[in-house]
Amino acid sequence: SSVGTYGITAAGATGSGLSNYAVTYRPGTLTIDPAALTVTALDQTSTYGQAPALGTSRFSTAGLVNGDTVSGVTLATAAGKTSSVGTYGITAAGATGSGLTNYAVTYRSGTLTIDPAALTVTALDQTSTYGTTPNLGTTAFSTTGLVNGDTVSSVSLTTAATGASSVGSYSIGASAAQGSDLANYAVTYQPGSLTIDPAALTVTALDQTSTYGQAPALGTSRFSTTGLVNGDAVSAITLATTAGKTSGVGTYGITAAGATGTGLSNYAVTYQPGTLTIDPAALTVTALDQTSTYGQAPDLGTSRFSTAGLVNGDTVSGVTLATAAGKTSSVGTYGITAAGATGSGLSNYAVTYQPGTLTIDPAALTVTALDQTSTYGTTPNLGTTAFSTTGLVNGDTVSSVSLTTAATGASSVGSYGIGASAAQGSDLANYAVTYQPGTLTIDPAALTVTALDQTSTYGQAPALGTSRFSTAGLVNGDTVSGVTLATTGGKTSSVGTYGITAAGATGSGLSNYAVTYRPGTLTIDPAALTVTALDQTSTYGQAPALGTSRFSTIGLVNGDAVSAVTLATTAGKTSSVGTYGITAAGATGSGLSNYAVTYRPGTLTIDPAAL
Repeated sequence: SSVGTYGITAAGATGSGLSNYAVTYRPGTLTIDPAALTVTALDQTSTYGQAPALGTSRFSTAGLVNGDTVSGVTLATAAGKTSSVGTYGITAAGATGSGLTNYAVTYRSGTLTIDPAALTVTALDQTSTYGTTPNLGTTAFSTTGLVNGDTVSSVSLTTAATGASSVGSYSIGASAAQGSDLANYAVTYQPGSLTIDPAALTVTALDQTSTYGQAPALGTSRFSTTGLVNGDAVSAITLATTAGKTSGVGTYGITAAGATGTGLSNYAVTYQPGTLTIDPAALTVTALDQTSTYGQAPDLGTSRFSTAGLVNGDTVSGVTLATAAGKTSSVGTYGITAAGATGSGLSNYAVTYQPGTLTIDPAALTVTALDQTSTYGTTPNLGTTAFSTTGLVNGDTVSSVSLTTAATGASSVGSYGIGASAAQGSDLANYAVTYQPGTLTIDPAALTVTALDQTSTYGQAPALGTSRFSTAGLVNGDTVSGVTLATTGGKTSSVGTYGITAAGATGSGLSNYAVTYRPGTLTIDPAALTVTALDQTSTYGQAPALGTSRFSTIGLVNGDAVSAVTLATTAGKTSSVGTYGITAAGATGSGLSNYAVTYRPGTLTIDPAAL
């Protein structure tokens, strides 16, 4: 029954002695009081920055009976979306449901917990340069999750990278955010990325010089750097130029590339060119020493010089050579200056000229004793004027010369030197005097040696001997014991006459004679040649066919040959059987004019005819 009052009727009393009573029953009142119902707001959570949504169903009940229910409760809290993190009461009231009028409802509060809002603080990506300590600041971040106008004013940003860290990516850690009402947040930190960019490194090729004609040796160390940090170093670079050993004097670029060293991967390298100056090569042109002769204008030409330093096939084709000396300059030394070199490629040289020396030599004066003759037994009379001169100039003269000889009136026939010396005359000190001897000839007596005529035979080597000669002119018991006799005739010489020359007479006292040799005659006589007709046969009634080759020879020499002989017989085709003579004549062949030919007959036998 619902809460309310209900009547209570009384009847049927029992007990002792109740029969003695006239029982009257009077009703009482039964009051149904409300049952105790406790409605408790359940604890709930909300997030900072959000309006708490408590609903009407987050509660519990204690005391409901008879199937009564609480379908909804008004739940309320003092907390709002701006309330800070913390706990706040949740009040319950106004329960609605079925049968609730039968309850004395007691409401119990719950707790609303305001949880921190999720706040993500992300370090923004930053860059730094290799060699520079990263300066991250406190403001390079972004946030996600701030509400209610809350702010993050600064964040501690850190990185493991330092000024010495290599180029690359490094993490930026975020922590310790500062700002307004941040206690109301559960802060999550997301890292950023710090990119260490390459430092700027400038490598500059240093200016260099080379010399024309030399291959530039640039090396790898002639450079300067700007921008190196942290003790990094460039140890070498590739230096190159378009200039070579044949490049002309001037300036050429030096390119730099390919730097090597320590830590260079941390740099963005820029290369700056240098300048290679090709300097002129040193060229020394030296005037060669020359000589001239007293009385001649020095002819220095343009080619009497030497060079030191030419390269690349360059040449000096001519040099202007000059001297103060002239044709009238005295014997002595004078300078030769060189200048004005011309040739190929000379603009590439710094030319230095070295002087030479011109030596004015004494003029060559040759004093020659003239040849003279004397006769065997006469004392030579040479005088002082039998000489000639070659080389006198400028009107200078030789007036006399001392002439001497070792020959006397007793000297044998022959030649004796005439020495010349001690020339006298004008200005002879300007000459280098050479004395040429003359010859004093003691003339010999005339001696004639005549080769006697001789004969030889064709095919035999002539045997002339050494004694077949005659003499005319020998005196004083001198003799000719032998003479060399020679002829052009030989064993192969044809029949005819050939000269016999005489020479090389030997004997006593012959050195005192002028020997004249007279030739003789060698007669080559024909050789004896016998040509014999060979015996032959023929047949009665046939004309004999003797031919021209049926013969033999005796006496041929020197490879001579008889190629054919005319063979004849008195026999004919009507001649009777028997023997007949074969005559030989008219031999022909090679070299036969050199023979006295004798022909010998053969025999022709006429054989009987067959019957």
